[in-house]
Amino acid sequence: MSFDKPAWSAIANPSDLIAANSNELSWFSIAENRAVNRASYVLDRNTQIIDIYDYDRDGNPDLLWRDRQSYYFLTKGQRVDLYTVSDLNWQIERIGDLDGDRDRDILWRNQRSGEVAFWRLNAMSLESSQITTTISDLAWQIADVQDYDNDGDLDLFWRNDRTHENAFWQMNGTTLERSLYIDSVAGWTLEGSGDFNGDRQFDLLWRNGQSGQVQIWQINGMSVGKKSNLSIAPDFSWDIKGLSDYNQDGTTDILWQQSTTGAAGYWGINQLQFQTVTLLDFGNFRIQSFEQSYAPSPSYSASFGYGLVNAAIAVATAVKQAPMTSVPATSWSIDMLNIPEVWARGYTGQGITIAVIDSGIDITHSDLKSNIWTNPGEIPNNGIDDDRNGFIDDVNGWNFSLNNNDISPSSVHGTAVSGVIAAAQNNVGITGVAYSAKLMPLRVTNAQDNWNGNLARAIRYAVDNGARVINMSLWWTDSAELREAIAYAASRNVITVTAALNEGASQPSNPASYATQFGIAVGAVDRDRQLTAFSNRSGSNPKMNYVLAPGQDIETTVPGNSYQSGWWGTSLAAPYVSGVVALMLSANPTLTHDQVRQILMESGNAIG
Repeated sequence: MSFDKPAWSAIANPSDLIAANSNELSWFSIAENRAVNRASYVLDRNTQIIDIYDYDRDGNPDLLWRDRQSYYFLTKGQRVDLYTVSDLNWQIERIGDLDGDRDRDILWRNQRSGEVAFWRLNAMSLESSQITTTISDLAWQIADVQDYDNDGDLDLFWRNDRTHENAFWQMNGTTLERSLYIDSVAGWTLEGSGDFNGDRQFDLLWRNGQSGQVQIWQINGMSVGKKSNLSIAPDFSWDIKGLSDYNQDGTTDILWQQSTTGAAGYWGINQLQFQTVTLLDFGNFRIQSFEQSYAPSPSYSASFGYGLVNAAIAVATAVKQAPMTSVPATSWSIDMLNIPEVWARGYTGQGITIAVIDSGIDITHSDLKSNIWTNPGEIPNNGIDDDRNGFIDDVNGWNFSLNNNDISPSSVHGTAVSGVIAAAQNNVGITGVAYSAKLMPLRVTNAQDNWNGNLARAIRYAVDNGARVINMSLWWTDSAELREAIAYAASRNVITVTAALNEGASQPSNPASYATQFGIAVGAVDRDRQLTAFSNRSGSNPKMNYVLAPGQDIETTVPGNSYQSGWWGTSLAAPYVSGVVALMLSANPTLTHDQVRQILMESGNAIG
């Protein structure tokens, strides 16, 4: 008995699928346990969709097709040729970021000679190709490709169809470092891999060729741990068609389709137990087994989300450059996020305005005054709304509690936040993350430092007056008005960055909780890269765009032209991320809201 390999696709949502009926080839998304047809193409038996991914990082998925010997992209309705292969013995084994440069690459195997080759892509162009090794015994097949040892490099899993031996190849980029043999097993077919138990390690999924039994091998690094049989063995009319986190709970699920009726459903896996979920609307389509491709989706934790921000990788990705080389540190917190590497490339936040919605800013501070935003359309102190934006004399910002232009600090908080973001590089005091950016002071406190201003109006003001980033190191009551304002910011490609807050809770508080849809939520780590006890965690929903930054023992600016060390809280972590977003936007001002979020999540480093 043989089984189809899982049909993997690799777009922003790795649960998408390709399916066909007698007339059409269609691209489906799984959303709310329904199969949604995103696009259809006239079926041509000579063509095949190889991969779906945003190759040129313009925010739109591109389709990689094969037409007999030719490989080409379909992007925005236009064909972009990649290559024509003269030797049809060459077959694609995997597509993924094999060399760590954030572009997708192609792994090939010659089914006659046994040669293994690697194509390095640069967006939609073939940059180079090389034959890396030859395994002349064709019984050895590349059965899977994943980052099994969590070192950032994709590793190869080989299986011998004759002897039933299994081996890992631990890779350093495209170079083999060592091979490790693991348990041999006969009578079982490897269906794929995924994190089935939530330990952030890839496990192997097998199916028995006689009983239909499904078994999971828990992998620890590159050694086999516990082997677990799932409690039901479906009959052979049911085929495994995909492995992905269909129910968005942080663990990999198993997609099945009935070969005769087309009925489909998935097993929602939770700690190696499963619940069957029926999918609707596949109709007469059958999920296709096209060339498998690896989706390097970011790893999510219910505690630390997508991990510690890595400014060097985020900015390199934003401008499609090679990873940045290390640069000596200026301070532990700046170094932790690899920010000096970005400065060395000339990206310092220039041209970007960051709104700081807080308790006001000391705009006379020597480390801040050169970076305070000035409204170009307003004449100071003439009592006239010169730019007709609805605010009189809003030369440097506005107070949304007192409804006037008093942005002076009601407490030290806003000035402390601002120093982390954009304290000037002037050999005095500290240096902010985006030290060439402009700070737009928007105060939401009254004279008694009560946080009672109109936050929604402040957000809309920031968007309408040119801010690209909004920092909110605050808590606020949920309201439709506030949610609509944050959605408005996202629609204008303005990035809201919000502190997760300091309750030690299992998920972010408002308004950071909106980061499942809009903006970014930020938790705090200490000097040792450990999640602080006070920081609210990310929660179980992988849609929560939650990252980490330093938030303990921070030195920053305070009113009175002074500095203070020992600051702690997610209020200090959020401005580090706001600064990194400003660096990204200064490097590539065309980045959209969704692109910024995706790049930050994909470039995060796991902790713990």
